[in-house]
Amino acid sequence: TNLYQSLDIVTEQNRRIFNFSHIVSHNLRSHTSNIQSIINLLEITQKPKDREELLDMLKEVSSDLDDSVHHLNEITSIYTNINIEKQKIQLKLAVESVLSNLDNIITLRKAKVTNLLTNNLVIHHNKLYLDNIIMNFVMYILKNKDLKTIPNIEIKSYLENNYVVLEIKDIGNGLNIDRNSDKIFSLFQSPENDTDINHGFGLFIAKSQIEALNGKVQVENSKNETTFKIYFK
Repeated sequence: TNLYQSLDIVTEQNRRIFNFSHIVSHNLRSHTSNIQSIINLLEITQKPKDREELLDMLKEVSSDLDDSVHHLNEITSIYTNINIEKQKIQLKLAVESVLSNLDNIITLRKAKVTNLLTNNLVIHHNKLYLDNIIMNFVMYILKNKDLKTIPNIEIKSYLENNYVVLEIKDIGNGLNIDRNSDKIFSLFQSPENDTDINHGFGLFIAKSQIEALNGKVQVENSKNETTFKIYFK
């Protein structure tokens, strides 16, 4: 019934907010602890060269904190926005637009990206959310694929039950994903070779945007390929 469905939705939202608040408090404490430690060292350090190095460290930690707060605000806005504007979007054109914007990094990685979408699949979604979702999954592959391996990405879409499914597949080994693939959607759980200071914010935000409009995402991982399946209502 609708009542039970509403209860399930509220329960899941509460669970996500609780987990998010725990992550936020832990992360912010980590940043502030680092800043306090550096300040304490500055107070007792006399050598100009050592003080200069500590100041550089302080600038870096402060910049990381600023980036974290920016992304956390973005996630909070997703959770609190109950009137998300939706448009009628042709999925193929949306994918083409994102791939065009990523052309430089695709070229740099010498990646092969094949868009197999047809013109007839349309979804009702938020345009900014959709662009960000597509971009983050493609970027995840491009950034975390073994540098010795040329990325081979295949994108297609189809209907499954009451969902439109967007499938982004990385063909070939080299993508560093733990057996527990859900970890990639957790903050600060990026692969070891990911040097991005955002540390998992990209896929966390993308997953939050998918779920905010009653969608879901699944990961299928094997030795030879990794497939992200994004389900849109």
